[in-house]
Amino acid sequence: MRRFLLRLAGHLGMTVRDLEDTMDMRELLEWASIAKKEPLGIERLEWLIAQLCAMTYNAHRPKHARTASPDDYMPWMKAEPKDGGFGASQAAFAILARKRG
Repeated sequence: MRRFLLRLAGHLGMTVRDLEDTMDMRELLEWASIAKKEPLGIERLEWLIAQLCAMTYNAHRPKHARTASPDDYMPWMKAEPKDGGFGASQAAFAILARKRG
């Protein structure tokens, strides 16, 4: 949850507090949905490089070898579960609670 907020705030050139003060739950969930399909910031560059690595390997792989995917070149992404927005949903509820409190 906090990691997503930090990444999004950095991507938007804001602090997390600014983000929490200005963004509503609906917009935060939209950002989470986009980030799930298209990584933000440096993770996007890493994802593009991983795609290039997989494509290059697959073009030259042995005939019966398994095809590579970009995920094979981003092992650090596997260490953290891809919750598909669950963490962002928690963040959205936390922001909403702060605004009401």
